[in-house]
Amino acid sequence: MSVVRDGIPAAPGIVIAPARVLRWEVPRVPHGASVPPEGVEAEVQRFLDACAYAQERIRAVQEKTARTVGEVEARIFDPQVLMLEDADLVQGTIGYIRENPGDISKPDSDFRRMPLNFPRPVEPPARNAQEWVARRAVADERILWNKVCAECHDRETPDAPGAVPSYAKSNITKHWMPRAAFDHTPHLMAKCSTCHLAEVSTKTSDVLMPTQAVCASCHAPSKGALLPAAGQAESRCFECHRYHDWTKSRPVTPFYSLTDFK
Repeated sequence: MSVVRDGIPAAPGIVIAPARVLRWEVPRVPHGASVPPEGVEAEVQRFLDACAYAQERIRAVQEKTARTVGEVEARIFDPQVLMLEDADLVQGTIGYIRENPGDISKPDSDFRRMPLNFPRPVEPPARNAQEWVARRAVADERILWNKVCAECHDRETPDAPGAVPSYAKSNITKHWMPRAAFDHTPHLMAKCSTCHLAEVSTKTSDVLMPTQAVCASCHAPSKGALLPAAGQAESRCFECHRYHDWTKSRPVTPFYSLTDFK
């Protein structure tokens, strides 16, 4: 049995693997409604429940990322959790709900969104959920094409109504040490600034690779690493450098049998 799915793939190419289909749920938009005085506290609780649910989901994604990718990479979700725990943000929203319960039925206000030079115009309330989604999709695509993608990629095609733009591949180095292997996990007991001079960096283009002398602070023969009970960091060549470049491996034709080695 075969099933054909139409949609936008997350990455180009052909692969044999389980397919994950992302389904966008149409949100409920309560335009035209209002919160009666007796329903204000219920609306506040609905907001708090939404914060708790969002925090639970983010934590679940963070734990999965830590298991599959690494603890360091999973910390990218910490700012999102901190936002949901921010007292000023949470209490400020609760105060606004209590003081302005009728604002839920007002048109969207003229607020600025990222990037800041693209102010969002005032819009009347959406007539239905589909119109609300369509409006947000247009605004989000504008941010995506002109801000998010453009951070790293040069645009190759001009603007065209309804067309998906094309971007050049970014020229970002993926592996700074092609002949070496490094893992941050054994080094998590050390502060990042002890190896990377981020505190004195002034440009996002700075490559804060530690020098050999920094590595030798721990990985050096003088530290006694070759002694069985020294408890020091390994310093022999194989600790950092790979013996073979396996990207150049190729099939070989065998010439020997087991009897040739007797």
